[in-house]
Amino acid sequence: MIFDKFKVFIPIILANLFLFYFLDTKEIILFFFFEILLILSFIYFIKKSEKSSIKKQTDKKENKDLTLSIYESFIDKLDNPIFIIGKDFKIISQNLKSQEIYEDQSSNDISTIIRDYDFIQNLDEYKKNNEFNRFTWSKNLPDRKIFNTEILNFSEFLIIIITDITNQKLIEEKQTIYLDDLTHELKTPLSTIIGYLETIDFNNYTIEENKNFLKIINSKTFEIKNLIDQILKLSETNIANKEILKINIQEILKSTIASYDNLFKKSGISFQIDIESANNKVTSFTSMELEVVINNLLSNALKYTPKGKTVSLKTKITSENDLSIIIQDQGIGIPQKDLSRLTERFFRVDQSRNNQTGGHGLGLTIANHILSKNGCVLEISSELGKGSIFKFNLKLS
Repeated sequence: MIFDKFKVFIPIILANLFLFYFLDTKEIILFFFFEILLILSFIYFIKKSEKSSIKKQTDKKENKDLTLSIYESFIDKLDNPIFIIGKDFKIISQNLKSQEIYEDQSSNDISTIIRDYDFIQNLDEYKKNNEFNRFTWSKNLPDRKIFNTEILNFSEFLIIIITDITNQKLIEEKQTIYLDDLTHELKTPLSTIIGYLETIDFNNYTIEENKNFLKIINSKTFEIKNLIDQILKLSETNIANKEILKINIQEILKSTIASYDNLFKKSGISFQIDIESANNKVTSFTSMELEVVINNLLSNALKYTPKGKTVSLKTKITSENDLSIIIQDQGIGIPQKDLSRLTERFFRVDQSRNNQTGGHGLGLTIANHILSKNGCVLEISSELGKGSIFKFNLKLS
């Protein structure tokens, strides 16, 4: 290294030796003295330049370390997993959330830590085009998860921010499915209405025939209204911040049952009630929604129970902190193969049977959704030709 810096003087030294041949001793000494001064000055400036260069590098490293330290203290406060990586894509630092999920992976390449094919493909795309710094990727094992990733490019390093958007995407997918299902369900009554509107003809049909057409149109119009009301009710149950209240179970049951007494009598169905065990019992539940659950279960029992049969509603203390609500009917029953699908939106066991009873398969979906939101499980058992039992437990306050 030292030889490299001073090899520039070799030709000068050779030239001096040649000059010394023509100069006397005094001139040689004087000339040699000035050359030594020149060399010493040159050495001084070289060393000063080296010190300045080292200081700049040190300052640059200190500034980089300071910047990194500031970012590290900031990202530790965030809930998303965040990586700080070098331009070689090796991990320099991670925030606490990232270490919690992926453990401490310093010095490892980011693609060896997040090894999902979808992520690596998008990261390779970013390497080709730095403007491709936002992308969504998913992993399917052990559970399906969807993530949004943003890459921030700084002069010395990159910051990778990973956001779990699974719930948001699932809600969007459900909304799309609901819209598709609603469109499908509306087609049948709308087609009927349009068909009969085109059929009405006061010149070629009697007044009675046209009145009958209008009755069918009116019936299908109310069917559409009922479907939309149920869809709106299902949407309401998705409101996460709905107020939780302490409610008297027996009072809720009494007020709900009151509106069904006459309906069961008109249908020729015996309605048996035993709710004494719910007396003065209190539970925490989302506002007004326990009534919706009971309404939907009683409406379902009324719809599928023939005249002369019985529907019962009873409560039972099953433990110190639990009270069961049981609705049992002597209806037509449900095939075992369909029990697990009863709470799916728009699912109906038998289309011909539903054409007679009406409904769109949303009542049990709504009831199940409300119960799930309140930490309850809807249990269903049934036997064809003998009836069905719907049961759920409430935690007592």
